[in-house]
Amino acid sequence: MALSTPNSSQDDQVTDAGAAAEGSEGTVMLKKKDFVDRVIKASGAKRGEAKGVIEATLQMLGDALASGESLVLPPLGRLKVSRQIDKAGGEVMVIKLKRGGEGGGKKTEELGLAEPAE
Repeated sequence: MALSTPNSSQDDQVTDAGAAAEGSEGTVMLKKKDFVDRVIKASGAKRGEAKGVIEATLQMLGDALASGESLVLPPLGRLKVSRQIDKAGGEVMVIKLKRGGEGGGKKTEELGLAEPAE
């Protein structure tokens, strides 16, 4: 699955998908280097500056999830660890990701509640 930015074109998405490696179950895996390249391209930031910020951001996200914090990060969504399992090769976290819809994920839309005028 190719990630897209509001300014990316269909051709960019195809190119980006080709740059990602294929995972064990036929899923497309986005490697860190490719992710950094995409962020640099989308933001126009200089590689040296952006790489440090991206790495710090990824570290903070991982630390927050490992400590059991839920994250609310629009436009990515809400992330919550639903299970953690310690294994010999490392820790396995099962993470729920809830993304908002077209309307920005308003509570009334998420819950299917009627609008005040209805």
